[in-house]
Amino acid sequence: MVIETAEELDDVAQAENVTLGEQIRARRIELNLGVRELARMTGLSATFVSKLEHGKANPTLDTLRNIANALNTPLFRLLVGTVEPNPVVRRRHRRRTTMSPGHISIELLVPDLQHKMVLFQVRATAADGNLVGPPLMVPTEECVTVLKGSFQVRAYGQVYQLNTGDSIYVDGRSLEAIRVTSEGEASFISAMTPPAF
Repeated sequence: MVIETAEELDDVAQAENVTLGEQIRARRIELNLGVRELARMTGLSATFVSKLEHGKANPTLDTLRNIANALNTPLFRLLVGTVEPNPVVRRRHRRRTTMSPGHISIELLVPDLQHKMVLFQVRATAADGNLVGPPLMVPTEECVTVLKGSFQVRAYGQVYQLNTGDSIYVDGRSLEAIRVTSEGEASFISAMTPPAF
């Protein structure tokens, strides 16, 4: 499906918000948590959590990571919902989401999150700031390969400049920051094991 108009973009964003809300609510209920309890665990208001579950809120990436950690589930599971098993992922059928603030686009490049590794593509601009949020709930290993543009990666207390074609392999807990340093949109592919994002 090719999206051409602002109205179509709004429809897609609304559908993504509804899917996200359904996934958060389903996982909260699975864990026998109330809305207020999830709100307390994440430092959010119960009203915001309720709006989020009904697809009427646009959370930040940090907010979603906090919710995923509170629900003891990988963030991307909340974002993509359930998918039918199929080993092939066609480009136009990738599970994707756009994060706010900014326009960070994340696409899942594997069929699902039920395996030992996840592969996703991230598109962002310098205005999106640090693409790394709070620490993940489990230790991970991650390999980032730059497809387009340049990124500054801070890991192990060092700063590394990566350009198109460069890659870095890190322990996920050592990863402090990934920032776009080039003009316009830049992108990278990240492989992570286990799939804790």
